[in-house]
Amino acid sequence: MGVLRLYLAACVVAAHSERVFPWSVHGGEAAVGFFFVISGFYMQLILSTDRYCGVLAFYKSRLLRIYLPYLVCLVFCLLAGLLSWSICGNALSAWQLLENARSGKRPDGTEFLAILSNLTVFLQDAVMFLGRDSAGNVCLTSGVSSGPQEFYNLLVIPQAWSIAVELQFYLLSPWLVRRWSNLHLLILIVLVTVLRTVAAIVLKLDFDPWTYRFAPFEVVKFVAGMLSCRLLWQ
Repeated sequence: MGVLRLYLAACVVAAHSERVFPWSVHGGEAAVGFFFVISGFYMQLILSTDRYCGVLAFYKSRLLRIYLPYLVCLVFCLLAGLLSWSICGNALSAWQLLENARSGKRPDGTEFLAILSNLTVFLQDAVMFLGRDSAGNVCLTSGVSSGPQEFYNLLVIPQAWSIAVELQFYLLSPWLVRRWSNLHLLILIVLVTVLRTVAAIVLKLDFDPWTYRFAPFEVVKFVAGMLSCRLLWQ
């Protein structure tokens, strides 16, 4: 299970570094989707045993497994950005936060959100939905792009949005595994699928990040993994 998840993570890395690693078997979006399914399967598997003495022990284990490696990557990216900044005069887009701090400019609410999410991983998916309009006002983004007005440019590791979504699923896992029946999970899958379809057709939310990074929609993949584990071991 761990090897498969490592492979999917490698697919995501390759998708975001095509010039350096011109290798691709599964695209990044497909790999993230598969990862959510596998995670749901694995959470159902381990929470159905006596591996953890309680919910807090489970949360602590998940947090240590995810947050410590993230901190290592965060420090590495910050150091790499600092080196690029000193040599080339530019660095990570998120370096704008440090530029503002050095100039004495106080961060506004959205920049504070970006700083908080960079430090904690949480809410990085929410940052993906925010940007500024032509008047400089905060608004929902019209699509994830490389535009300078998108707030995800304030993230040191923008790809970590999927980790933020994964952490939300982990928060729900003990409740879903131990209190929800197969029928409940199936109803949830159908209901969310209908809502996602309505959002795309009626509300015209048929673009990234709504089709790819919205946790309430992505939970279908996680729950599908849980349900498949139950059906396999019944």
